[in-house]
This record gives sequence, structure tokens and C-alpha cells, in this order.
Amino acid sequence: MKNKRGFLVSKETVELIIAVAIIALVIFVLYNVLIGSWNKEDETAKSYLETLKKEIAKADAGGVGEFEMWQKTDETYLVAYFGDKVGMKIGKFDLIPDKAQKNNLCICYSSGSKVLCKPCVSLKYPVRFDGFPEETFIQFGQKVKITKSKDKGEYVFILQKDSTKKVEEPITPPSEGSDISGGGGGEGW
Repeated sequence: MKNKRGFLVSKETVELIIAVAIIALVIFVLYNVLIGSWNKEDETAKSYLETLKKEIAKADAGGVGEFEMWQKTDETYLVAYFGDKVGMKIGKFDLIPDKAQKNNLCICYSSGSKVLCKPCVSLKYPVRFDGFPEETFIQFGQKVKITKSKDKGEYVFILQKDSTKKVEEPITPPSEGSDISGGGGGEGW
């Protein structure tokens, strides 16, 4: 209600301020819930893992799957097979999966000074790498065919010979002295 001069009465002014504050709070909370919790690196790693699982499913069905980490970004991604180990060392850095499990395969990524190996999946069978110089990981630009060995009960990841030409530069480790307590990293990845 307005007084004789046309100004809002103090009770209405307070109600208007409270309403504006509530609207601002709702917008802030919605932003943080919907957008603020979204993490580009996590979502990219999850997407890579889902694609890899689909290709492994093709091998389970008797076919041949194909997988390639093709997205060149500021963050670097790596597929690491831990098997039954709780970690591995690449150069002077340790790769440590988010969780330890049997036939453990993870997507590892570095962004800034941290390296994380998550998400991970426990495979039905162990993995054997064929044609890889380092027999534990797949990096950007390497294309692999995935089959299942009928007699040995294992997945076989076969490095495509022409795929190493696509690697423009090695994946860089976090800077020396950086915090890698949340995971591990490697020289040359």
C-alpha cells in the first residue's frame, strides 16, 4: 500500500526485498546444482569408458570392437589396465585407480596438477595387449581392435600399426612437485 506521497510502506518494502532475495537464492541454487556440479573431465572420461564397454561387448558377442581416444584437449586421457593390481608406475609417477577390483580397466586423465584414474570397470576377463610398446595403457591417437580369445578366456587389445602415426606429441605428465595424491601420472603419458 502506498502512503499519501506515493512511496511504499515499510512492510511492503521489506516483503519486496525478501521476494527478490528468495528469487536470487533459487537461481543460485539451481545454477550450482545443474551446472556447478558438472565436470568436463569426469564426463569425458565416463563417455570414453561407456564407448569402450560397448566395444568390449562386441568382442563378448564374438565380433571385433574398435576403440580410439580421438579427442585432443588440454586435458589428457589414457586407458589403463590394472588387472588385479592396485596401481602401476609409469616413469616416476604412480597410477592409482579410483577403486581396486579384479580385471580393473580405468580411464585416467590429468588436468592441471592432478591425475585421476576414474571411472573404472571390472571386466569379465583379463586383457592381453598385442603390439603395444607399453603393455598396460592406450593413449590419445592409438586405435585398437578388441577381440576375445576363445581358448584362453581373455580380451585381446590389438594396436593398429598405422594408429601410432596420429600421436602428435606424447601425453605430458603433471609438473614436477605437483599434487598427485588423488591418483597417479606417468612420464610419457
